[in-house]
Amino acid sequence: MDKINERIIVALDYSNFSDMENLVNRIGDIGVFYKVGLELYSSCGEKALNFLKEKNKKIFLDLKFHDIPNTVAKAVKNIAHYGVEITNLHASGGYEMMKAAQEALISEAKTTKLIAVTILTSLNDVSLKEIGYERNLLEQVTILAKLAERAGLAGVVCSPLEAAAIKVSTSQGFLTVTPGIRFEIDSKDDQKRTLHPLEALNGASDYIVIGRSITGAIDPVAVFEKIILAEKEF
Repeated sequence: MDKINERIIVALDYSNFSDMENLVNRIGDIGVFYKVGLELYSSCGEKALNFLKEKNKKIFLDLKFHDIPNTVAKAVKNIAHYGVEITNLHASGGYEMMKAAQEALISEAKTTKLIAVTILTSLNDVSLKEIGYERNLLEQVTILAKLAERAGLAGVVCSPLEAAAIKVSTSQGFLTVTPGIRFEIDSKDDQKRTLHPLEALNGASDYIVIGRSITGAIDPVAVFEKIILAEKEF
């Protein structure tokens, strides 16, 4: 398993390059892995990715593709040329979409790992019923994870609350990347399924994705170090 700081993916949820640049420079060498999502990518995507690569940082490009198989396959093929470590799509797009995207990635002979979003951490059982799902959240997440594995993907995005069930239902090495990470004193904001970072790291999460708890802190470096030091003492 990677070192603790290498399992922490900092979500760069900014609308401009300078804020992102300042945070990455401030965190420095202890920050290894960063997430570029829709907000930053739509603002300065290629510039942000190039900056992170120049800094020798790992990148999770979080664009959550969801379209017909051919379109998603072509998009993933294009993304592969950025050389990011991880990118993703929505598992709810179905087996054929996931399979086509994975095959497109393999055809490029790149090392980028493709993972699938199961159920967004902003949703809960009530939310699923509102959009027509009949199964409960844990069942639906597990079904989607198993479908993603069958399609050849490297892992899934899920909340840390479902990570253990996914590990039981899938083969060894299938990744669990978990947003929805919050300290007890943090506001949950729009997240409904959350867990403390230490509980997630000591549980079944391979990687934890932390945004506002770090990026919104007065001293983001201190927060980052707090997670690492507490983990060593756990």
